Formats: sequence, C-alpha cells, structure tokens
Amino acid sequence: MLPRPNGALARQSHLSRRSPAFLPRRHPLLPRYVCPFRLRLFVLPFSVGNSFQIASSIPQASRRATPQSESLTSKIEPFIYDYTRARFISTLDPSRLTPSDYQSLSKNTYVALCPRNLRSYNPLFDLGPKVDIDASVSLQHDTSYTKPDVSFVQYARDEHNNPAFFPDDAKGFFYYFTPSKASPVGGQLRFRITPSADPTSWSSGRDLCWPRSDIEWKVHLMTIVRVHPKLAALRTLLLAEKLVSPELMERCMKLVKWRGTLGPQTVLDGLELPFLTSFSYHDRGRFAVIGREEEKFVHVRPFFRDLRYRPVDPYTGSAFCRFELYDSKCSRTMRHDARMATENNRPLPRQLVLRVLKIIDPVSCCIPGYDGFVNEPREGELMTIGLGNAKRPWHYNLDTEAVYPAHRVSAWLSFKQLQQNLVGLRLLLDYHTDNP
Repeated sequence: MLPRPNGALARQSHLSRRSPAFLPRRHPLLPRYVCPFRLRLFVLPFSVGNSFQIASSIPQASRRATPQSESLTSKIEPFIYDYTRARFISTLDPSRLTPSDYQSLSKNTYVALCPRNLRSYNPLFDLGPKVDIDASVSLQHDTSYTKPDVSFVQYARDEHNNPAFFPDDAKGFFYYFTPSKASPVGGQLRFRITPSADPTSWSSGRDLCWPRSDIEWKVHLMTIVRVHPKLAALRTLLLAEKLVSPELMERCMKLVKWRGTLGPQTVLDGLELPFLTSFSYHDRGRFAVIGREEEKFVHVRPFFRDLRYRPVDPYTGSAFCRFELYDSKCSRTMRHDARMATENNRPLPRQLVLRVLKIIDPVSCCIPGYDGFVNEPREGELMTIGLGNAKRPWHYNLDTEAVYPAHRVSAWLSFKQLQQNLVGLRLLLDYHTDNP
C-alpha cells in the first residue's frame, strides 16, 4: 500500500487540478494570511436627472460581458443617490408658497423632498408640533442644510410594472389638498403644474395627472402616515404646518392598522371619488369605507360579473370609476321606485350607480359569442346590465331591507352581510352636500 501524502502535498495537488483562472491572487503588499477582497459598487435601478453621469464617472473594474448582462444594463439605468440633488421645499400650504418651492420633475421616476429646518420625530409617540413654522419659513434659506430628512415620492408604474417618468411639463409646486366632499382622512399630496415659478400663476395652472388618464396624481394621507422612513419628512411637515391635526394623524394610524387586517382593498372616504377597478376576476367589489366617525368593510358583488347561470367575467381591462347617486330618470325600474315612494309619502330611495370615468387598459370580451347581458363598459357612461328594453344601470339601493328565506343555510350570514354593506355604503354620504 502506498503511503498517504501529508496535508501540504494534498493541498498542492488539489490546487494543481484547478484552472489557473480561478486561483486566488494576493497583492504583493498584503500579508500572506490576508484574504483578497473586491470592492463592489451597489446601485439602484432608478433614474434622477443626470445621476447616470455620476455613476459612469466612478472607475469600475473590468468584468466579462455577456449578451444577457448587456441587455440588462441597456434597460436599467443605474442611480447613485446624492443628497445635494434633493428637492428643498418650505411648505405644502398653497398660500405660503415661494418661488424657491418651484420644482422641475421631468426625466425622473421619483423625487426626494427635503423640508428644511424641521426637527424630525416619530408621530407614533409624539404628535405635537415641534417648531415655529413662521420662523422656519423665514429662515429656511439662511441656515445650512447638514442632515437632510428626505421623503421619496414616486410617480407611477407603466403597464409592465416599471417605474414611469414624470412628464416633460411637470414643473410647478407640491401642495396638500383636502377634498371638500370627503373625510379629512382623504387628504392628498398633489403637484400643481404652473407656467412660471411665480406662485401668483397658480390659477392658470393645472394638476398633474396619472399616466394615460385625466385623474389627478396624488399621494393619500393614509399612505403618508404609515411609519416608514421614506415618508417621515412629509409627516413632520404636515404636522408642523398644522395642515393635519395630531388627532387626525392618530386616527389615520388606527385606520392603517384596521385597513391592514382587510388585505389589499380599495379605500373610499367620500362620494364621487374616483377609484381604479378591474373588469376581470381581480375585482371582488370589496371596499374599506371611512365615514365621519366610523369605518366599515363593504363587500358587494363584482360590478362586471354575469351571475345568471354561473359566475363569469366576460370582459378584461381596467378603468377609473366612481359611485354616484342615481337620477330618477335613469331607467324604468328607478322611475317605478320613485313613483311608489311618492304615492306612499315616503322619501325617494337612495341608490348608488357606477360611472366609468376613464378606461386605462382596453376593454376586450374574453367569452366567444357572449350575448352582452353585462354591457360593455364605455368611457363616460354608467355601468349597465340587461338586454334590449330591459337594459338598466347597475345600482345598489341604500334604503332596502331585503329578507332572505329562512330555510337557506346561509340566510343569516347573507342578511348580516347585507346590513353591513348598507351601513358601510351610507357612510359615503356623510360629507355629501345633498345628504338630508
């Protein structure tokens, strides 16, 4: 039997079998037992202005190029965040804007907003304002900016779920907006496009809209109040300027926790507010409705589903829609309900209808030979169902008291869900001006 080689010979024979390209190389100035290392630069797949020039100016080690890596680098533009490129803002109040708050957002997928001279704090533990906002606004350009508190705001995503760029004319002011016909919880961060940096040109401007839509671009207050470092600066600024009260912020935080238990559902805080919905099975008709003093979870049947024989979704696509109170002249069924209420000296029944505002993804029928019982959604029109003279708008009666058969096993559960839906949808009328 041959003698077994010692450890040194075994290691030498093992290294000799390896390819020279994979042998570790040690710098001659380094000690013998120091492992070689390589510095790598990690970049983010975002684009802000001329950030690509910053990344390309840094020398990088040469590496083997492959067709796959070349295709990826051509699609993803690297970004190195530089705090000197942050967008400094002094206020979100339209009445306090100054020419220095004017921002140009073109050729960016997201922007970094930095309020100046505001002490950062966590609103979960301390909801009181920390600074004198008048002194902060007057001294914002006189004090050096050493430790920026940054909030990152993204525009949107395209049809391939990639970050979309702000349009070329996105030049104006960020501001905070509270809808008049909705709960204060529905406050929004918006962007006003103006022809110049003069705040007096506000009236001649317009709001930035979502891509391929006429709906205003916005960041909801429910999104801002989430305890996330990317939005901490906006929370601080809203509280410091008293645009949002500490009580409202505290309620929003409770709603965020309640909302998180429901899953990814649409939040409605007022009537006639647009929301994005899908024509296919992705939409389940589930909403988190927020009223003046309470909130409810609502689950109505999907709007664009045919339930005659078995549940089917005849159309694909998506659109911005909104709920509206019905007009008694909309259909024969609604005129009959209004006439019966008048004869019995009862108030007119309140019924919600659904209007298609803007189609985002094209509508297409996915069922060959479909008879069109669920009518094809059309932009600017009400959602309708039925054939021929029986065509009627989709509606939901807010004053109905339907009684289900007692012999059904799910009768009690259905009745409970119906009552919960009625209470929840009635919350949409809390801030409506025509609500009696």
